[in-house]
Parts: sequence; C-alpha cells; structure tokens
Amino acid sequence: MTPAYPVLNSSYINGVVVAKMKLFNRRQDVDYYQIDVFTEDWNPVSFATTDKLLKVGGYIEFDDYEWTIGTSPTCSPYPPTNNKQYEEHFTKEQIDTSHVKLIVDNLVKTNNCYLEIKKNRIYQKIK
Repeated sequence: MTPAYPVLNSSYINGVVVAKMKLFNRRQDVDYYQIDVFTEDWNPVSFATTDKLLKVGGYIEFDDYEWTIGTSPTCSPYPPTNNKQYEEHFTKEQIDTSHVKLIVDNLVKTNNCYLEIKKNRIYQKIK
C-alpha cells in the first residue's frame, strides 16, 4: 500500500489548514503502521487514515509521544537552539504541544478497538 500524502491548503478561516488526501490501492491487509511526528518529507500523517487501513490484529506504533518543536534540539526556537524558522510558521501553542500525544490520548486511548501493548507507543487493533 502506498498512501498519497495529504495536500494542505489554507482555509478561509485564519490559521486553519485543510488537509485533503486521496487513497489508492485500498487494501485491508496492513499488519503494521508507524506514525511519527512527520514523515521524512515533513507531511503530517493522519491517524484516521491508518485506522481505516489497519486490519484487526495489526499494530500501530506512535513514535515521539512527548516530542515538541519547542523541546527539539534541532527545531526549537528557544535557547540554546534558537531555530527561528519554525517560529515563523507555528504558534507558540503548536510549538509547545506534543501533537503525537494529542492523537494518542484523544483518538487511540479512548477507542475500544485498540489494546495498548507498549505504553504510549504500540497499540494492537482488536476490533
């Protein structure tokens, strides 16, 4: 399965981005899927898409549960890193929030279709 990456477009609402994604070669036999903060191309990855692709009995792994732009040794706009390029594109709240933690805590841990295998990292789809 080769998913298409989402296309991000600005919304008519200031500060909101709309993500549109097309899937092709739709299959029900995905056993394992890993979600990191971003792909190597810095495209956000969608849990909702993964949930639809992952078969019952399959596993999903979330990397960087606690990672934030603000605590990153290479991306942080704060001292000592002082990488200001991210400060230009993200709000302070976005910089200081763990986005993977938001997904895991609000979409996975509250979903009775997943069993936690390794705390905050690996989940098995059971329904």
